[in-house]
Amino acid sequence: MFVAVSSIKDGRIFGRIASDVLGVKGYKRGDAYDFPEADLIDWLISRPDGTEEENVVGKFLDDWQKTRRPQ
Repeated sequence: MFVAVSSIKDGRIFGRIASDVLGVKGYKRGDAYDFPEADLIDWLISRPDGTEEENVVGKFLDDWQKTRRPQ
């Protein structure tokens, strides 16, 4: 799930859910959400020109999916 971060304070990340939530009930796009900074698995900075910084897990999954698709 993607969270649009509004702040990081005292070891917690605060923001709003910025993606559709599948497989987890009780959360939806736009909901306020906060979690411990230690629970962060990956992060992404998306620039207006479409370039991205980091997103290591997302890039890995994109590459992995290419190998799984029939040619």
